Parts: sequence; C-alpha cells; structure tokens
Amino acid sequence: MMLESLFSSETYNISFYKQSPAVLSVDWQEGSKWLNNQGFRESAERATAFVEQRQPKYLLINARKLNFIIVPELQEWYQKNIIPKYVKAGLEKIGVVLTGEFVADLAIKQVFSEKITLKNMQIKYFTSSDEVPEWFNVSLVKS
Repeated sequence: MMLESLFSSETYNISFYKQSPAVLSVDWQEGSKWLNNQGFRESAERATAFVEQRQPKYLLINARKLNFIIVPELQEWYQKNIIPKYVKAGLEKIGVVLTGEFVADLAIKQVFSEKITLKNMQIKYFTSSDEVPEWFNVSLVKS
C-alpha cells in the first residue's frame, strides 16, 4: 500500500505517500470552519510532528476546503514555530492548493511570505491538487 493514513478528523486528514521521494499530505476538510486559533495551532503542530517523524521531501497542503482565515497573529506564530521545523526536517518543496477565496488565499500566502527564511525550500501555489505531483516530479499512488 503506497498511501498510509496517519490522522483523520472532520477538520483535516494527514496521509503519507511511501514512494520515493516521500510526500506528506495535509488535506483540510469542511469541518475546519469550526476551528479557533488554538485548534489551528494544534492542527499545525500535529502535522509538523509527522513531518519531523517521517522526514518527507515534499509537503502537499490542500487548503481547498479550508474554512478558516489565518489571522496575522497566527501567520507570525506559524513562521516562528512551524517553518523552522520544516527546514530542519529537510523538506524541499511545499505545494499549496489554494481555496479560491481571495482573503483566505492571501492569508495563506502571507504565512509563506518572502520575509521568512526558507533556506532551500520552495513554495508553489496551485488551484488543483492534480497539478502538484508533477511539480514534485512524483506520481501519487493512492492504492
């Protein structure tokens, strides 16, 4: 089995694609509309723990169904507390599938703004999750 589900809730799901190079996928769900700031922090920390544990080369964040605006305070928290862990774990690329909502997408882009040190990590934004594997140069096998 190439896909391993690591965590699942009505807010988000985390999956691990075991091919080489490995990909960790975080898929936000409709239930994210019930998130508060603390819930968002906990979600980010859980996903980051899997990045640290599994050390994938690529991270796919599917925010298409994210019903939560990442306010500036949380953007700053994410930059200080999460991104350095991504860098340390050796992530090379982060592919983010945007929501299609202007304000939500702007907030997501501000999380990964140029002001932060990404070292050799690349960030790219997409409108569909189908486009991301090609940029990662992998084929994501779900079965």
